[in-house]
Amino acid sequence: LIYFTIIAIFSVSIILALFIHRLVSNPVKKLVSATRQVATGNLDAKTNVKSNDEIGYLANSFNTMIEDLQKAQKEIQSWNIELEKKVEERTEKLRRTREQLIQSEKMASLGVLASSVAHEINNPLQGILTYIKLMLKIISSKEVTQERVANFKDYLDLMGSEIARLGDMVKNLLVFSRQSKLEIRKSDVNSIIENSLLLLSNKIRIQNIEVDLKLQKNIPIIFCDFKQIQQTLMALIINAAEAMPKGGKITITTQSLNKKK
Repeated sequence: LIYFTIIAIFSVSIILALFIHRLVSNPVKKLVSATRQVATGNLDAKTNVKSNDEIGYLANSFNTMIEDLQKAQKEIQSWNIELEKKVEERTEKLRRTREQLIQSEKMASLGVLASSVAHEINNPLQGILTYIKLMLKIISSKEVTQERVANFKDYLDLMGSEIARLGDMVKNLLVFSRQSKLEIRKSDVNSIIENSLLLLSNKIRIQNIEVDLKLQKNIPIIFCDFKQIQQTLMALIINAAEAMPKGGKITITTQSLNKKK
């Protein structure tokens, strides 16, 4: 009877162990494995537990949760794509607006420069016209001597230098007013300052402004956008001149800050 009882208990234990392993342990292991895959970001992991007990209900709930997560992930990806498109559109719109503002500032500065540059261009033109009339008068009087011919050469040299100066002014105005993209290249700071002062020379003279230039010779070349630096510098000079309606002094200094070792 004792042997029979022991054998019966042993047999029942084996049967229960097999039953628990098949109906509880294996499904739980599958759920744990699927949970670990989901934790690593794999939303394709599903369980194939098929039973009508609580384990089966838990497996079905897990699969439903995975499907919901997949749908949510697709919606988030769709939102991200749409958001990126909107950000790109806004960025492009802001870029265009910024370019328009920069161009508007340029045109406003050109409006301030218009009268000054008009006088600055008119004076050399009047001088050139005067010399041309003088030369025509001398030729028509038939008093063209060797000395007069030498004077003609001086007149022509002077007119050539004035025309070259006018050409530089017009070129600088065109560069200043032209709308273009950022262009980084090697530039000489001293040249930018001198070109800016050339355009503003008449305004500075009319407002009785003295400009003290302390430009370092052989200053190192820098990488910048020539037009934007010139625009900024001209705006500073105009603001400084307008802040001194009764005249004053503007000091412009360039200096290399690189310390020699």
